[in-house]
Amino acid sequence: MDDKEEKLKKRREIQKRYRDNNKEKVRASNKKYRDNNKEKINASAREYRRKNIEKVRSYNYQYVKQWKLLNPDKVKASRMREKEAISKTPEILKQRKQDYYKRHREEILLKQKLANAGNERRSLNSRKQRLKIEFGLSLSDYEDLHESQNGVCAICSQPETAMYYGGKSKLVASRVKQLAVDHDHATGAVRGLLCYRCNRAVGLFRDDIQLVMRALEYLSRTSGGVLIPDGVKVSQETRNRILRNVGENWAYNIKKKYNITVDQYLGLYQLQNSGCGICNVPTSNHKNKSEGVLVVDHNHSSGTVRGLLCRLCNLGLAFFDDEILKLEKCLEYLRRYRKQQNEVEDRAESL
Repeated sequence: MDDKEEKLKKRREIQKRYRDNNKEKVRASNKKYRDNNKEKINASAREYRRKNIEKVRSYNYQYVKQWKLLNPDKVKASRMREKEAISKTPEILKQRKQDYYKRHREEILLKQKLANAGNERRSLNSRKQRLKIEFGLSLSDYEDLHESQNGVCAICSQPETAMYYGGKSKLVASRVKQLAVDHDHATGAVRGLLCYRCNRAVGLFRDDIQLVMRALEYLSRTSGGVLIPDGVKVSQETRNRILRNVGENWAYNIKKKYNITVDQYLGLYQLQNSGCGICNVPTSNHKNKSEGVLVVDHNHSSGTVRGLLCRLCNLGLAFFDDEILKLEKCLEYLRRYRKQQNEVEDRAESL
């Protein structure tokens, strides 16, 4: 065995010396062999690649990576040439992508499937953590609450319709949102599950039963519109403050959209004692972009002006779709929770 290895070693040394001393002759001989045996060589290469696909890919990747590190100028020049060619003929890039997809369709679909499964798993884990940290709920607790409400909102009794805009494109809806967990911001106790619009509306009304009652009274009182006063005297200081905090086209916009003039707006403003028609808070106490300016609230069906509201109350009505029934259900929902809290507190005191 040792003799065979020794003979093989000597033969390789002789062959190496011959190749070094006869480079041109060896190169010509190799070229002649390749020209005469192209099919045989290609078939052998294909067979080797088929049997050693991972090894070949690894070698090619390392080779290309090393070549790029050693030839950065050539790489840059090649990319510039390719970019210029594609800019002149964009159909080339499109065709390349189509051809690549056809050749690697199964591999691409498998990668997409694995990526989607990973995203769903990460999303589920993130949701579990959020429920636990923010509300002290497990996923099973959420599902039990969801089942007890028959999968609908606790206020409007409708399933969620708001869409989640996520992923790479924030402009494309990917799925319907889950019902939101509504909780008491003072105690942190969970009250129920609400749809996106009802949850936003409850938050805008600051979880305040009295405020919801005022909103209900406001809608009932102004359902047919409000008498817009003319000729009401407003102090120059108030006029200047409002006009200073509005945009250049404000007067044109309220005339076009609500058919009221600046003087009529100021008359309503004075009639409401410079406060919101629902919460009665002076607008100077609200941290809005246009501090001291109330929003014109109107009936979206008839277009009649109902009054002036702060931005929070106006948005709250908008998320309840200006429906008295939804406000009544919201009031019932908050009262029911308040009653449960009082019962818990009474039991705690009795113990």
